[in-house]
Amino acid sequence: AELRGAIKGRFGRAKLDGRPVVIGDPEGLSLDPVACVSAPNASMSTCTTTWPASALAAYDAVARGTRASRVGFLPTRGLVCHQRQCPAVVGHTIVWMDTNHLTGIYSAQVAAPFRAAFLRVKPSP
Repeated sequence: AELRGAIKGRFGRAKLDGRPVVIGDPEGLSLDPVACVSAPNASMSTCTTTWPASALAAYDAVARGTRASRVGFLPTRGLVCHQRQCPAVVGHTIVWMDTNHLTGIYSAQVAAPFRAAFLRVKPSP
């Protein structure tokens, strides 16, 4: 019940055809991406944060809470992370402006998949 109240009262929600949709907020990085990619000997492994499973619990709890509240949930973790690993760079693009905000360029690159996923969101029965 407490989580349900938090979802209703604290999380920013978008609406799809009048239905609320909670947008997942992925974990981000544990390091400064700009400092990391500009460091001597920077590599994908040194500029990627691998989160322990326990660090994913809050995001997962919000996803479960939206199902209990019968609102839609848009999982966005896969747009920036894969198997608990969140890289500072994807392809030739810096993903993160800081530890938890996407760069405008990367946001533009994932806009189409984000929109498609948003349009597929259904409230839980």
